[in-house]
Amino acid sequence: MELFEALALWHLTKNGTENVFVCPQFSIAPNQWSCPDFVALNLKEKIVSVVEVSTASFPRGLLNKVTRRDHYWLANLKDQLSANGIIDSSWKRFQVVLYLREGAAKEFDKRFPGRNDVVIHSFEKMGHPWEWDWPSAKALKEAQETTGNESATEPNPSKS
Repeated sequence: MELFEALALWHLTKNGTENVFVCPQFSIAPNQWSCPDFVALNLKEKIVSVVEVSTASFPRGLLNKVTRRDHYWLANLKDQLSANGIIDSSWKRFQVVLYLREGAAKEFDKRFPGRNDVVIHSFEKMGHPWEWDWPSAKALKEAQETTGNESATEPNPSKS
């Protein structure tokens, strides 16, 4: 599991693992060619979520799948979980949950405004900046001058 999938998993289960069951790479029948990053069942609220994680700047293939979410995931997943006795008719909410970079999240928000079956999270808003905050050349020069260490690679905390 890559770092960003682990971050999404943590976010999905942050309110207590007793309420959310998560299965990675769940094969959705009947063809089993669709294996989203996760399928999550919120047992308390009776919500079934197909979860996809992407670090692409703009994941076009994912956009196509989300646009056709009933065809790619939701209808077959509902049938499969019902047939196996995992859910019953009281489970009414089926959704796609996306974890994306901020730029992609904004574009997806524009394409799916007000949809309650598409939930979009950005890594940046979750507290994980995508862009690295490199110290400026000026701050590094000040650190080198202050410490007398020509190889200083971090700015002087007292000057920041």
